[in-house]
Amino acid sequence: MGLWITAKRWRIMLVGILLSVTPLVILAAFVFFELRSHIPRLLMDAHLQSAKLLAGKITNHLNHDTSLARAYAARPLLVEGVRHGDRRTMEQHLRNLIENAAHIGRAYIVSPVGIKLAAYPANQAVLGQDFSHRGWFQGVSKDWQPYISSL
Repeated sequence: MGLWITAKRWRIMLVGILLSVTPLVILAAFVFFELRSHIPRLLMDAHLQSAKLLAGKITNHLNHDTSLARAYAARPLLVEGVRHGDRRTMEQHLRNLIENAAHIGRAYIVSPVGIKLAAYPANQAVLGQDFSHRGWFQGVSKDWQPYISSL
């Protein structure tokens, strides 16, 4: 066998190439099949980590908004305005809320029985309407705590 290989120069080169390329092909195949079995798990882990980070950001954002709403609802001048039905005062406080919370586009005040008392931006068409049948009102009026409704 050794004589046959050394008889021609191209045979020696072919054996040399095969001896150097074969381990590389085997290594590449091994790496490919190993990664092929691990990549889905790695992707799932990355997606899960992203989802956890996003959930934390959303939770922090909602907690901040809840604190902001509680702070505004406790304003003595706003409470007095609601007590006396002073729509102008209510709308001033709602406008101030919108101006200080860029991510909030609309705010309104509803009575304990679900009647819309004031809104900002003002929409005269809905003032005085009954919203007690809406899911968000039923959720918040259940125990008068902040409530996150579905869209």
